[in-house]
Amino acid sequence: MEATGAQLSSGLPLALGQWRAAATPLLTMPNLDGFMIVFDTTGREKIETELAGDAIRIARRKAEGIAAGLGRKLGAASAVSTGDLKNLTRAMGLAPSEAGSRSSSQTIGTERADLLTVMSLKFAQPVDVIYRLQ
Repeated sequence: MEATGAQLSSGLPLALGQWRAAATPLLTMPNLDGFMIVFDTTGREKIETELAGDAIRIARRKAEGIAAGLGRKLGAASAVSTGDLKNLTRAMGLAPSEAGSRSSSQTIGTERADLLTVMSLKFAQPVDVIYRLQ
């Protein structure tokens, strides 16, 4: 917990079933101007690993179609990254419209009752893959 001037911050991991009971007393505090809420999952690493595997399989399938259109076969992958490969994706105009749409926090309404709402988590794991053509 850290206090700076009139600000106080603290991290408090809670199970979703405990959220309402923990947040309700905060909403009745007279001098509480606002607070930030971040929802996450303990299974994030596993989810992101599975998403990366799915993204690599989809990338291979798309690359095989491109190679076939060129009359070639797809060879081995030369590079794989869950981030942009030195901005190659952007330079070639291939970046998705929501690049890096990995969000662990979401903005919810400013009404006090909205602070009790548990938001769903959305996960995405883009990959860049460079394949050799045969």
